[in-house]
Amino acid sequence: MTGLDQGQVDWLYEQLAQMVEWEASTGRPRVLPLYTALVMVLFALRQNLAPDVLGEVFGCGSTTVERYGKSS
Repeated sequence: MTGLDQGQVDWLYEQLAQMVEWEASTGRPRVLPLYTALVMVLFALRQNLAPDVLGEVFGCGSTTVERYGKSS
């Protein structure tokens, strides 16, 4: 799905989790958990699908897909 094996995605997630504060203690919560957002961005980069299609696959809106893609 992402072009990486499970171990590579897990390693990337661990590295990313150390660099970003995903679940802030204040403000609006994120739509997707960090791991799911990572997989979505990797999948988007590999498959080059439209944001509305990715939103359907990952259960979020196309705006969320675009926002997470731009911050990557």
